[in-house]
Amino acid sequence: MMAQNQTYYSNHYFSKVVGHEFEVKQLSNWVNNNNAPHALLLTGPDSVGKKFSSLMFAATFLVNDVDPENSHKLLLAGSHPDLYLLNLEDGKKEISVEAVRILIDQLQQCPYYGRGRLAIIDHAERMSISAANALLKTLEEPAPNTHLILVSAFPHRLPQTVVSRSQQVCFGHLSAADKMKIFSNLIAADDFINEYRIELNLLTVEGFGLMRLENFVEPLTGQVKDKETLSKHLLSLFSLTKDTRGIIAQLLAHAKTNNIPAALSYVAKITADKESLVDIDIFWYLLKLELETKLKDSMNAEIWAKLFEQAIETEQLCKERNANITLQVSGLMTDIMSAFQNN
Repeated sequence: MMAQNQTYYSNHYFSKVVGHEFEVKQLSNWVNNNNAPHALLLTGPDSVGKKFSSLMFAATFLVNDVDPENSHKLLLAGSHPDLYLLNLEDGKKEISVEAVRILIDQLQQCPYYGRGRLAIIDHAERMSISAANALLKTLEEPAPNTHLILVSAFPHRLPQTVVSRSQQVCFGHLSAADKMKIFSNLIAADDFINEYRIELNLLTVEGFGLMRLENFVEPLTGQVKDKETLSKHLLSLFSLTKDTRGIIAQLLAHAKTNNIPAALSYVAKITADKESLVDIDIFWYLLKLELETKLKDSMNAEIWAKLFEQAIETEQLCKERNANITLQVSGLMTDIMSAFQNN
């Protein structure tokens, strides 16, 4: 009877995941057959459904067969006593060893309600070296009936000792149809979707990260908290994207004509402060996308590769080291102009 119920709950929760049929089937089979690896590492592009799938796994694993309704309510409320979520704290650059040690201690306790305990570490690659090392013993000697799920878009940044002790499940990109299905579930308005289809497609090339939906969608159900508020957020986001596309088009137009004074003057204007740049994340994302999709075929491969690598390094300098954005973007634009001239 319990196995039948387990399958029912598995179908109920995992059916909410859009796309990733093979990966979802694998996770579902593990939890249904009660033979899931102690440690899972969900990898793949950012914001394509890895964390959501880990939550569906947790919900299926932790549902209480005696009182499933109350178990479900606890999960929805984010107060299930046997589920632990660890993420990067606001304003922090890494997940601390102290936070990981607290998590380990919680996992070693007896389950309060379900058949075990489960922890999810999102952005696991952001663990400090000390935090990752502290996790090793738990990976090597897991407590009974516990599961640990690491979620990361950059598994190469994790210590190999952590990766090798985890069962990796690799998620791919979402198809265009899957993206549209997700978006249609959020905003059931064809006119809105059609009007901003270009911006939607641009922002979701890699995943839904730039859509910034965390504050508008329930994490466990994917349901919109308030459709009107979400619509206003998306309208603002798509307008920002359209404006940023115009900025980048103007920058590259100056670069192609080798108009150095105009290009540098325009850079100074748009980087006068962070507000003037419209949105720093969208700016770098669309600039790299433009370099990748529009300029790649028009340049020598070696020149283009160096230029693209420099764009990534410049972005990191501006974001992670607070380098002067005007100087950095000016330097990049100068090199883009030089690339056009030397191509």
